[in-house]
Amino acid sequence: MFLMIATSPDLAYSVGCLSCVLDKPTTADIIRVKRVLRYLSGTLSTGIVYKPDCSPGLLECYSDADFAGCTNTGRSTSGLSFMSCRRINFMA
Repeated sequence: MFLMIATSPDLAYSVGCLSCVLDKPTTADIIRVKRVLRYLSGTLSTGIVYKPDCSPGLLECYSDADFAGCTNTGRSTSGLSFMSCRRINFMA
């Protein structure tokens, strides 16, 4: 979860799916975890970049969803991402 939140938000779907089977992982789940770890080892030089030069009060929102995407349960999946910029002025 830390890798997903702090460095690679593109892992959100994979981590979410793998988190659902933590109580009874199968061999196929272990293979999926190894695939995520291989992806991480191949993308060590990429990640989130925080820039200090942003517009004050800027709020960007992104969302993605599917309807009944899980073939086993028919459940939907959705995700949200919010990015905010806030400049703090210190007075001496």
